[in-house]
Amino acid sequence: VGWIDFDGNGSFDPDEGAVAVVSDGATDAVLTWSNIGTGGPNIVIGETFARFRLTTDGIDGNNPGGSASDGEVED
Repeated sequence: VGWIDFDGNGSFDPDEGAVAVVSDGATDAVLTWSNIGTGGPNIVIGETFARFRLTTDGIDGNNPGGSASDGEVED
């Protein structure tokens, strides 16, 4: 799961998340924010932050700070 703070409000909102399922042994993944320009997050020009989370838990893009039984988070 990845989040980008598109609106620059300092938090990762549910509409700023994208999810990709990564197969065992994969060496890459593609995250697509398909809601950009279609009523998704407001986009503010300027510096921003991103968070990427890998886990075997079935999490969605709604909870960037929630717990997971394993994995890693990169900000």
